[in-house]
Amino acid sequence: MAAASPFFANEEVKSNYGYPSGYAVKPVCEQLVELSKHFNGLNTSSVLACSKELPALPAGAEGWFAVPRWEKVASSYNEAVE
Repeated sequence: MAAASPFFANEEVKSNYGYPSGYAVKPVCEQLVELSKHFNGLNTSSVLACSKELPALPAGAEGWFAVPRWEKVASSYNEAVE
């Protein structure tokens, strides 16, 4: 593993932002249900199958998140972001 770069060490600041009280990462299957409500025709079957046997989270990760590929949401990246 490479040593941390000293060039930007003084640019890190503590955040004043946090999650709302009671916030918790929902299981991937629940995330898929919510996404399906907003994106008609989104095929979640392959992700649902994988979500049952997810590996351990990497160090520092808060949870697994389901994020649709922009190509499945719109014809251009800009349109998908909107």
